[in-house]
Amino acid sequence: MRAGNRPAVKKKKSKRAGSGRVTFIEWYHSWWFIALMFFVFPIGGFVLLFTSPYAKKWKAVFAVLALLFVTGRYLYGGQIAAAVWQKIYGPAEETVDFSISEEEYRARCAETDPEALYRGAADFAGRFVRLTVTVEEASAEYDGENPVYLCRAEGDFPFLLRDCRRGGENFIAGDVITVYGEARERITAYPGGAALTRPGVNMAYADRRK
Repeated sequence: MRAGNRPAVKKKKSKRAGSGRVTFIEWYHSWWFIALMFFVFPIGGFVLLFTSPYAKKWKAVFAVLALLFVTGRYLYGGQIAAAVWQKIYGPAEETVDFSISEEEYRARCAETDPEALYRGAADFAGRFVRLTVTVEEASAEYDGENPVYLCRAEGDFPFLLRDCRRGGENFIAGDVITVYGEARERITAYPGGAALTRPGVNMAYADRRK
């Protein structure tokens, strides 16, 4: 056979999953791109999934998996980040000075003006402070060990209290407590999976107003 008479080589075309028909798949309907969209923009991921030419059964399977991923990401993203942080850096070291007696510790904690503490958090970092606050809600701290309370002091100043106590009752929203602890420029918690950073106090002891 002469070279000029050879038949052209036919190019292979992709077929839609579950179908015998040949379908050209746009790059934005590729599985890898749809999966990527669920990381950066979940709504866009669902739109691309349901407008893609794939078989309905595969769309349904992928949609269920994607829904589980998105739900878990928003509900447990903070806890997952905490676990990863702890795995990499190890558990948090003890955050208050328990080498001194409770009586001496309380004596060192000076009554602190909430506004001064909030506005000058960097200057107060490491100081022994005494502060009266109202608990608004409980959260989870990044180290995965110490619960954190979102509180508000007189004058409407928000603070985060990292609970470093060795025992004691748990607090609920509405409790008014006097805190004895060590000031921190900032503490980060993850209510609802979203990071929240505020000036705060590592709480060693606390008294609830009854």
